[in-house]
Amino acid sequence: NAPRLLVPVVYYTIDTTKIEYVEFTLKNIGDKTLYIRDIQMSSDQDIYLESMEMKPGFEQKLTIKLKQDQKGSIELGITTNDPIEPYKILRVNCY
Repeated sequence: NAPRLLVPVVYYTIDTTKIEYVEFTLKNIGDKTLYIRDIQMSSDQDIYLESMEMKPGFEQKLTIKLKQDQKGSIELGITTNDPIEPYKILRVNCY
C-alpha cells in the first residue's frame, strides 16, 4: 500500500483579534511512512510542526501563529510522498 495524508479540516475563517493561532491536524492513514517534503506559505507566518516524517497512524498538529492585525487569506501548500494527493492546500481566511 502507500502513505496517505488526511487533514480533516482544510479551511478556517478566523477573527485575529480573538485568536492568535490556527491548528491543522495531520494524520497518516496509510500503511507506509509519510514524508512531508515541503511546506510553502503565501505570507510570512511562523509555523510549528513536530516532525516532517509520519509513521503509519501518526497524528500531529501543524500550528500557524497569526499576527494580531492579520487580514485576508493565508494559503499553505504541503508536498508529500502521498501518491494519490501529493500536494494539499490548507487555507486560513483572517478578518
